[in-house]
Amino acid sequence: MICTELKLQNNIKEEKEKALQNLLLSKAVLAFQMNIDKPEDIILSDTLNESSLYDAGNITDAKIKYTDRLEYSILQTQQQISIKNTNVAKGAFYPRLSAFATSGYNPAATNASDLFQSTRYFNYTYVGARLQIPIFSGFEKNYKLRNELLAEEKLKNKIDRTEKLINLEVQQAQINYSKSLESIKIQKRNLNLAQENLKSIKIENEKGIVNNIEVTNAESDLRLAQNNYYNTLYQAFIAKVDVDKATGKLNN
Repeated sequence: MICTELKLQNNIKEEKEKALQNLLLSKAVLAFQMNIDKPEDIILSDTLNESSLYDAGNITDAKIKYTDRLEYSILQTQQQISIKNTNVAKGAFYPRLSAFATSGYNPAATNASDLFQSTRYFNYTYVGARLQIPIFSGFEKNYKLRNELLAEEKLKNKIDRTEKLINLEVQQAQINYSKSLESIKIQKRNLNLAQENLKSIKIENEKGIVNNIEVTNAESDLRLAQNNYYNTLYQAFIAKVDVDKATGKLNN
């Protein structure tokens, strides 16, 4: 019995050391991603509890706003530029009407002695209009316009496909989040049952009904239930982040 308890105690110590090492590694990775030189400067200000998940509201009913996604906004900007380029290409087929005006002085002299006389300068002014009607340009304008229309159509299709992809990502993330919340409820019930079972086993052990091995097994079951609960809780937070990422809230 003593050997069993020592073995169990050593396993707990080993699990604790592994958890501490994983914590240090996670901080190092987080510090690298946040461009922080010292991982020890990172202080976790929040705790891992399920109340914060439910306090966030029912994010599974959140409406999709495509413009919150960065890649969608970029496509919209590209589409606006493409539309302007198409309009420019179309403008090459329109007649152009322009006006011009010129004014100045024209020097004139019959005799050499009149070169420096102010009367030799004659004022002139020209005002007119120019109408240009494109007739044929070797199909260059047609080729350019077709390319711009094709680029605009490609962007439209890409935006439509991106909307469908965002819808799918949001739907998948919301389904996973809903499942994770249900898993938390199940694991929490298992945890409560394991706690009640250990409590009952200890009472029976004090009365001599069961031996210490039963107590050890009940404690092992409780630790397993705790691990399952916290792992499920962690996965729920990951699922919530996935929903925020899919809906574009992480970009705001």
